[in-house]
Amino acid sequence: MLSIISPLGVAYAGGSLWMGALGGQRLWQLPVDGPRAAGDPIAHYVGEYGPIRTVGTAPDGSLWITTSNTDGATWGGTEPRPGDDRILRIVLS
Repeated sequence: MLSIISPLGVAYAGGSLWMGALGGQRLWQLPVDGPRAAGDPIAHYVGEYGPIRTVGTAPDGSLWITTSNTDGATWGGTEPRPGDDRILRIVLS
């Protein structure tokens, strides 16, 4: 289970904690009510953007996330490709 979670970067927005996952390649949402969980964790973008390294709250209340796909290029000796590492804006509904 820890390989799916592998959390990095935590932000609070829209009544939830949001965490990036390197190994699990997803964005986790944990609904909260004050200091307590208010529901089960929800996985978003599973495998869609690759490893998600950082999650932050933008001034407008959306999320900014960064992906970490060039790690394979760096460690694997291949050239980085267009779109490997990105900054994405996630609008919360």
